[in-house]
Amino acid sequence: MRVTLTGRIWAGFTLSAMALIAVSTLWVENEHHARDLDELDHRTHQIVVDAGNLISEMKDAETGARGYVITGAVSYLEPYERALANTPEIIEHLTAKLPSEQSMQRQRIAAIERLVKTRMELLKQAVELRRDQGFDAARAFVLRDQDRFTMDQLRGMVSELISVQTELAEQGQTNLARQRGRTLLYIAAGAGGIVLILFLTSWATAANFRRRLGDIVQGAVRLGAGELDYRIEVANQDELSALGQRFNDMADAIQKVSTGLQAANDKLSRYAGTLRLLGSMAQRLQESGSIEEFAATVQRFAPDILNRRRGALFLANPAQTLVASAAQWGESLATEMQFGPGECWALRRGQPHVYSPADAEVRCTHVRAEHRGSYACVPLMGHGVFAGLLYFEFEDDPAAAAARASGHLLDEETAALSEDVSLALVNFRLRETQRSQSTRDALTSLFNRRYLDEALELEFERANRGRSLLCVIMSDIDHFKLFNDTHGHDCGDVVLQAIAQVLVSHARKGDIVCRYGGEEFTVVMPGATREVAVNRAEMLRQAVKERTITWQGQTLDEVTMSFGVASFPEDGETAREVVKAADEALFRAKAEGRDRVVLGGRSTSGLAPKMANGPG
Repeated sequence: MRVTLTGRIWAGFTLSAMALIAVSTLWVENEHHARDLDELDHRTHQIVVDAGNLISEMKDAETGARGYVITGAVSYLEPYERALANTPEIIEHLTAKLPSEQSMQRQRIAAIERLVKTRMELLKQAVELRRDQGFDAARAFVLRDQDRFTMDQLRGMVSELISVQTELAEQGQTNLARQRGRTLLYIAAGAGGIVLILFLTSWATAANFRRRLGDIVQGAVRLGAGELDYRIEVANQDELSALGQRFNDMADAIQKVSTGLQAANDKLSRYAGTLRLLGSMAQRLQESGSIEEFAATVQRFAPDILNRRRGALFLANPAQTLVASAAQWGESLATEMQFGPGECWALRRGQPHVYSPADAEVRCTHVRAEHRGSYACVPLMGHGVFAGLLYFEFEDDPAAAAARASGHLLDEETAALSEDVSLALVNFRLRETQRSQSTRDALTSLFNRRYLDEALELEFERANRGRSLLCVIMSDIDHFKLFNDTHGHDCGDVVLQAIAQVLVSHARKGDIVCRYGGEEFTVVMPGATREVAVNRAEMLRQAVKERTITWQGQTLDEVTMSFGVASFPEDGETAREVVKAADEALFRAKAEGRDRVVLGGRSTSGLAPKMANGPG
């Protein structure tokens, strides 16, 4: 039976783990021996100290008793009384320190306890004799040999206790040291065994691994050299054999992928030109300055990208009620050039719609019934609304059929073109919206003051270079505050919108009509003479006066305006000077009664005799 690589590794680590557990157990035992040795030393030291304290207390007691016998002074009895209280505690402490198995030592302590009691009793009798019968009786009692004999016995017994305990301690230390040495020897042997097991396991595993890995490396080298049919011989069922089988599987996959890559490379070569065209088209679409340029760019690139497939670009009107052709390529398209969103399934559903006679699909009503081929409609969407439509006509070629068979409605070229055009159109519309918001007044849709300042500088530069004329008309609605105070600001907004419509509809083509601020408007007239500007201002004044404005079902009072006209270079050399002159002329028109046109410091009567000034 063959052992797998995992089995070898687990066997080695299991043996190592068992040896490690044994070594750990021995180490714990060694620590226990060390603690026992320390405890033995400490206990012996305490016994020696307590025995010395006992002899010291007995000496103090004897000294105190004799001092009292000799002097009769009660103060000498203090050491005696202290010893009388401490000696029982010391003997108890000695007994507690001895292990229960040391019976002989316990007997010695019992004998010491009896001698201590005997000696303390003799001292007590001497103290009582001195107190009751006087010095002579106590002295005779003390001088007896019995006192000395008892004390000598006590000293001898304590010395024997200390000697035996020291001998026992030395013997215990020797035994513990011998046990600890054996334990350390076992630990060293176990550690060496662990190292040996790990070494042998690692060496055997590494040798087998190197041999089998060498086969795989050789296979990889040959595979990398182009021998895609090379395979490793797999004989066993261990992990390395499984690795060899995975190598063979990888070689099979590489051979398959290589074949597929070759086919894909051929396909990519065909698409390279298409991708370059898509990139060029996308760049030019992003740089388009007008919707006409945008449509012309699509018309230029689409035929080459779609391999001469016919099609058209449709753009939606602002209300999204109609789409109209902005560009087309190819001849004799079967679709209407203008239709509503409801006539196209792609616009109704918000997703591409592909029709083929071979498929079960409905036809859009904007495609004429006599068209027997296939077509595709792709909506150009942005922010949830449609901006236009791409329409393609094609024969049911292999690329289109393959795309539908794989679950894709459009082939790659058509999908890429549609995506690029959709994104570019949405971005173009967004840029147009942002440009309009930054230069247009939100209420009247006229150009705002910011645009006026920039346009004036540009027009004055042109007038200076070409030595041409330029006029500026400043105008203001008369008594506009009255509309706001009487009917409210909503009514005032309606009046401003109506006036803006009149100014735009009666301005010349090329004139710049702006809302200067509040109820004040400005018209810039490049190339106009003073007479033309005054006549145009009078025309605007009359048109405003004749305009009927209704608010909430009722006709408002007549609206009039005052106008001030200034010209370049007669009234100023810079835009600021000419605007200031026109503003001053407007101020005079207001001062002279309103509903009139004033030119650069003079009334218009000399320039336009047929003009009628308003009533003021």
